[in-house]
Parts: sequence; structure tokens; C-alpha cells
Amino acid sequence: MTNEPFVNHELIDRVRRVREDQLLHDDSYQFDEEAQENRDLSELYRVVGNFDKSEMAVCITAILENEPLLIFQVVADYVTDLQKRRVQND
Repeated sequence: MTNEPFVNHELIDRVRRVREDQLLHDDSYQFDEEAQENRDLSELYRVVGNFDKSEMAVCITAILENEPLLIFQVVADYVTDLQKRRVQND
């Protein structure tokens, strides 16, 4: 059994694609330690995945109030990724 830190690579790829989109691009938003960011985001995803519906609703509300276009970007990326997987599996 290895002692590797948990990193959700699929999530990290999605976050990078969304972050790199010009619509939300902010030059002041830079990370010095990419490996730590990957672990932190993966852990956050694991924690949020255990939220109940009320807690998730709070997160979605906060996102809609602060970054409403982010919701659409993530959904669009998710749907595009699903379509690519379906084509690859056919």
C-alpha cells in the first residue's frame, strides 16, 4: 500500500480548464505550489461530496452570488467531457 496523497486528477483538469478560460481570467490569481493546490482542491471536493442537500444549496447560492458565470462554465465543461467519453466508448 502506497502512502501517496489523494489527488482527483479529473477534478484538477476541470478546474484548470475553467480557470484558464478568458471570461474568468484574472492575472493576480496565481499559485506558487501547484502540487499543494491539487491536494487541497481534491480534499475540498471529497469534503463537499459528503454535504447534504442543504449544505450544497448554501455553496451553490454563494457561487451564484459571487461568480454566477462559473456555474455555467463548470456545467458546460462537464457536459462536453461526458460527450467525449461517450464518443470514445462507442
